[in-house]
Amino acid sequence: MLARHSVWDIEPPQRLSVWDTETFRPLSVWHTESPSKLTTTTTTAASIATAFWSFDNNALELYNGLDGTLFGLPSYTTSLLGYGAAISLTQSLTQYVAITSAIIPLNLRSFTIEAWIYPIGFTGGEYGIFGQCQSTSTNLCLHFTSRNDKLYCGFYGNDVQGVTTLTMNVWTHVACVYDSASQMQEVWLNGVLDGSHSASPYEGLWGTTTIGAT
Repeated sequence: MLARHSVWDIEPPQRLSVWDTETFRPLSVWHTESPSKLTTTTTTAASIATAFWSFDNNALELYNGLDGTLFGLPSYTTSLLGYGAAISLTQSLTQYVAITSAIIPLNLRSFTIEAWIYPIGFTGGEYGIFGQCQSTSTNLCLHFTSRNDKLYCGFYGNDVQGVTTLTMNVWTHVACVYDSASQMQEVWLNGVLDGSHSASPYEGLWGTTTIGAT
């Protein structure tokens, strides 16, 4: 699920995920660099190039065993492709997926987080897509969300917002990208750059990774 830069074609992935008020399909994250040193008191997954959750009637992760735990009894619905499933998450019911088996290392490196979502009935406010929060301090809380119906991604006090209002009831490809070489944050909407911001890197060393919440 982590990658570097825009490595997507806007072709539907094999499976999709849905969260009510949002619907998610395959969600992926990838990164390309490792910090020279990582110190944590919790298990940190090592050498992860790509992580992928298809949400085809389960929260299993394809490559690294970073399987998710479901909270709030989410349901499954029809995927983008019309076969397979997508997870449906309703924010008012506190439905989300947590990756508790290991910390996904995203600090001090380039990464991309991408997902297919199907927003339903957003009414402004904030709806989580992906998060990892050590503390609510500058550069220690990674959050990728819809805020006021626009994409929003940042590290707490160091963020970027898109300019395009999300369309309801339509499958949409979204991505949050951080390039450590250029120190740029970006949000992408259906393969088009929707916002960018010069930013220092994410520095969080621990914190539960969440999908559908931040």
